[in-house]
Amino acid sequence: MKDLASLKNKKIFISTILPEKGGVPQLLRNALALIKPYTSEITVGYYQPRSISPDLSVSTWELFRKTIGHIESEKDGVKYVGIGSYLPELENFNYYPSKTWKEYINQADICICISGSILQALPFHLLKKKCVTWCATPYKEDRIDRVSLSYGKLRRIFDAIFVMPFGLFLEKILLRSKYIKVLPLSEYTKKELSKVREIKSPTLGSPINMKEFTQVPKFKGKEIRIGFVGRLADPRKNITILLKAIEKVREIVPNIKLVFCGEQLSDEDRKYVEEKGINQILEHHSFVTREELITIYESIDLFVIPSLQEGLAIVGLEAMATGSPIITTKCGGPEEYVINGKNGYIVDFDHEELKDRIIDIINFKNKDELSNNSRKIVEDNYSIESFSNKLSNALKFVLN
Repeated sequence: MKDLASLKNKKIFISTILPEKGGVPQLLRNALALIKPYTSEITVGYYQPRSISPDLSVSTWELFRKTIGHIESEKDGVKYVGIGSYLPELENFNYYPSKTWKEYINQADICICISGSILQALPFHLLKKKCVTWCATPYKEDRIDRVSLSYGKLRRIFDAIFVMPFGLFLEKILLRSKYIKVLPLSEYTKKELSKVREIKSPTLGSPINMKEFTQVPKFKGKEIRIGFVGRLADPRKNITILLKAIEKVREIVPNIKLVFCGEQLSDEDRKYVEEKGINQILEHHSFVTREELITIYESIDLFVIPSLQEGLAIVGLEAMATGSPIITTKCGGPEEYVINGKNGYIVDFDHEELKDRIIDIINFKNKDELSNNSRKIVEDNYSIESFSNKLSNALKFVLN
């Protein structure tokens, strides 16, 4: 695509999080698909979590006995570098530029950060290297639910006293850095980050390759398939509210099937599913290929995002690309592409309201209209062409 011709034969370094599961790794894959035709010199750097590779990081008690390590791998012509950290227990030092970070960043012609919060752009600011940062969510919102719902009491106290305040301090510095151009993922992200510093850049969104997805007829089978794709045990995904709504829906509409794609449910949700008999209508896919995931999207009649907070939720856009109507909670990013009564509904964090809206869509007279609208919203607002043009304009900041 000619909009990205400025990337031709350039050395590109991308800072991101562990490129495995979730929204940010999908953003990375989408970006690489567009960038790779222009250059063969792409390196992706990320913090390799201590929980996975303890030998790479240096904790407090190891400061004078170890040095940071890294691991390298290659996939589809892209080099991946997982880098350890000093003081990983403090989290905010994970992207402090050690020798390995400096080596790769200083060699690069173009630096890009694809991140959850802006903290993954820290090495570029400290090394005074211009960088375009594709930012999904504010720092506090990115982790507050994980901290409050997953951490023990002592860890929450430690986080409240040290980790969160220092992270917010770094966020302010990075948002005001002259070396970082922030491209918010959604209007929600832009509004929240602008509370710290006004963001004038347009939202970048996520490119959806419509050629991957086929619009298929919905609500035509014997079962009504209601689905969600994501990290099921992540507290921020708020799966419990969907389970409670489904329990109520099946009392009114018995021929429903709940379709989950993701890792195992939390112990609490798994117990609830068994106690309420929801396991009898649950179809759960754990680890699937990209092709299998698209087939699952196509099989879902109605997609639900029950999350507490989302920067965008690419899974919603991908489901819509197959024609699925969609219901989302008031969780941020998805409110940008869900339009009440046009392609779905936006609801509060209330399982009764969610239940009512699920039934409203099941009883909707012209469900084909909802389906067509979902597909068109993605085509009109999240095309590869639109994304490429915005990214190309942003890269002028780095190239100049």
